[in-house]
Amino acid sequence: MTNINRNSINKIIKKIKKSFKKSKSFDDLHKINIAYVLKGFPTLSQTFVLNELKWLVKNNYNVTVFCYIDPMEPIELDFDLEVVRFDKKDNPMENLENLLKEYKIDLIHTHFVYPPCTEYTLDVAEKLEIPFTVFAHAVDIFKKDVDKINRVKEIGNSKYCKAIFTLSQYHKNYLLKRGVPEGKIVITKQATDYKINELKPRTGRIRKIISISRFVDKKGIDIFIDAAKILEDEDFEFEIYGSGALEKDLQNQIDELNLKNIEIKGRLDGPKEVEKVFNKSDVLVSPCRISENGDRDGIPTVIFESMAYGVTVLTTNVSAIPEVINDGKNGFIVPPDNPEALSDKIRYISNLNNEEIFKINKQAQKDVINTSSVEKTMNTLLKLGKKNKYIKVFEMKYALMSYNYTTNLGNEVQSIAARRFLPKIDYYIDHEKIHLFNKEKDVKMIMNGWYLDSPEAWPPSDYIDPLLVSMHFNTSTNNKKRVESLLTDESLNYLQVMNL
Repeated sequence: MTNINRNSINKIIKKIKKSFKKSKSFDDLHKINIAYVLKGFPTLSQTFVLNELKWLVKNNYNVTVFCYIDPMEPIELDFDLEVVRFDKKDNPMENLENLLKEYKIDLIHTHFVYPPCTEYTLDVAEKLEIPFTVFAHAVDIFKKDVDKINRVKEIGNSKYCKAIFTLSQYHKNYLLKRGVPEGKIVITKQATDYKINELKPRTGRIRKIISISRFVDKKGIDIFIDAAKILEDEDFEFEIYGSGALEKDLQNQIDELNLKNIEIKGRLDGPKEVEKVFNKSDVLVSPCRISENGDRDGIPTVIFESMAYGVTVLTTNVSAIPEVINDGKNGFIVPPDNPEALSDKIRYISNLNNEEIFKINKQAQKDVINTSSVEKTMNTLLKLGKKNKYIKVFEMKYALMSYNYTTNLGNEVQSIAARRFLPKIDYYIDHEKIHLFNKEKDVKMIMNGWYLDSPEAWPPSDYIDPLLVSMHFNTSTNNKKRVESLLTDESLNYLQVMNL
């Protein structure tokens, strides 16, 4: 062998010893690329989504939002986040597929089963073999017409679906009846973000009663107005905050009843405005109902916010609300669609002394700290990822070197050593045919072993994603073909690419 060749080889070996191919190790979750596939974003009515994303950005996760319509109630983001529309061309599904490839997405998360997961996430995740999770809320599963078309059973049974997050046991039971595997359902509350201030007993009587919601039927705001009518001769002020399709109907109801004790105040833009309203209010009323079309609330986020700010909660026994509000302990519950019961309970609360109200509000604040926060929600997501290893290994495929044409026991020992570090074995790749492997791309393999016994087998197939460690090149004999094989442009390029 000439000195030039030996020098070249020594340089290559030196590079190999100090360089490894860095396959994505998901021990550090910050290294993964996360996609949020959403319908419209950003929107005021989905503060829980905003809170999740803000938390991810703040904690230095790589996250991008992909959405396909204008949000109904658009707001300005107060943090840096890339939002990409994938509906700007003729084929949104194809656009989304290409974007996920371009951004090298490792995990997809979607809020609402229908429509975004039904129409986009499920199909694109299965096509690209990307694991995904979805958060099931209320309208996306409970509404009767949606229940027939949301494909939630198919979603839950997809091998790429790693979890369906949902809000309560009530939701879980509903999903189980629709064929979602129990092991895929994870209960966690929505990501709420609020301040916890020290509570002090009130000094005055209860007077200001508020309701904060979107103006849709399931929120029951018409019942709140009817209760205000019953109490119109008593010393209460009623305020309605929000916006939506029923705003004109609700205003007409107030006008027809000739009420002077209740007013629609408009929507609240952001947490600071919400906090300001809570700080001057005594009772939050959330008179939820099950609409005729099956739509209902899961657990309104505003209930958690009210508990956190120390404002007494008065709500109904709809859906999962009783799993959070314990009547007379941390809030109050009445039947839905019953303005008489609602007004009676308002009177009852107003007749409690300040110490009794303080005790209930203090318990509510304690309960919400233990139940709902953005940290708890996100830690549940990330903890689940580590527990199931789907964030660490996702759907990775792993290969182990096999030796079918040698009696060298040392080769087998090296494969046994490599096997200890692999979570599973999907393929055994013949050492002599390593250049021919084409079953699947990005198959992970520890490349410890001797090479160039068969020069034609070098370099390995680019379908293999290698960890270059403890490699030995057999150039010790005067086999010119072995040396030439190592020094080809293809070989040098391979080794150079691996030097990351």
